[in-house]
Amino acid sequence: MQRGGLPLSVRLALGILRFRSQVLAHCDVIEVHRMEPAILLASSRARISAIFHQNMSDLYDSHSDIGWKRFPALYFAIERFAVNRLRRVFCVRLDAVHDYVRRYPSASEKFQFISTWYDSDVFSPPSESLRSKLRSDLQQEFRLTPNQPLLISVGRLDRQKNPELLVRGFYELCKRGSGASLLIVGDGVLRPELGNLIDQLGLVGRIHLLGVRTAREISSLLKASDLYVMSSAYEGMPISVLEALATGIPVVSTAVGEVPRLVIPGYNGELVLDHTPSAFCDAILKCLDHRVEDLIGAASASATSYAPARVLGQLFQSYRNLCT
Repeated sequence: MQRGGLPLSVRLALGILRFRSQVLAHCDVIEVHRMEPAILLASSRARISAIFHQNMSDLYDSHSDIGWKRFPALYFAIERFAVNRLRRVFCVRLDAVHDYVRRYPSASEKFQFISTWYDSDVFSPPSESLRSKLRSDLQQEFRLTPNQPLLISVGRLDRQKNPELLVRGFYELCKRGSGASLLIVGDGVLRPELGNLIDQLGLVGRIHLLGVRTAREISSLLKASDLYVMSSAYEGMPISVLEALATGIPVVSTAVGEVPRLVIPGYNGELVLDHTPSAFCDAILKCLDHRVEDLIGAASASATSYAPARVLGQLFQSYRNLCT
């Protein structure tokens, strides 16, 4: 899957311009997830609220694949204009809230932290019988042995997610004698490169690239797996981690964004502090050495605070306040 010729921000702007009249005529509150729409909708009578998923200081991260990294001065000029037109800004990264408050102290009351949430109707712990059936189906599909550890990762195959670290960490795991297999769900610009790396490292048959799957398909894959792994270079509060915990599987992840808020080492997973294959492998082995039953219970329990009913109250209250 290749990126389109036009940058996402341009395509988004064209889409907004196309439907701008309908939006302006019928909306009292508009929620945006990027800065650009706040400019295009600035003349609207509607109150504009935002949810942002990154700290835009990530523009300077070497792994960043954000298009604006080529024009940071222009982006921050747009941001200064847009912030004045936003009524409320929710951020899923606490450091982003702090960064906005530092840069826009006169508008500090606009910025607020909000956690992400998961679909509790789709992602929940399976019964033992369902887990056994799903596991058996995967064993047949991928020719796994009954006791073979099964790892899974879900996400775009791009620079932010750093899938090369995941593959090289798994390669280190195999070199240390593990018989584990890895499922990678998702697609993106790095898929050809990742496929070549898997072939070069002799991991064909051990790593399976599954492409894009629906939420319910992902839920079934998670319920049949032993461990969720994430190698991102930077994140907000990744929904994929919440979905994994909600289905009752522990998580090994790089300690990025709000992940340390979700993953507690030795309780529901392990954190990778050093972004190296060896450190990633060490964390996986440490997690696999724990008693599975303890980790499963801890994982599902730690996700309950992020169910929609608990998270969305403050968001809906904000909308009600904006409408009055």
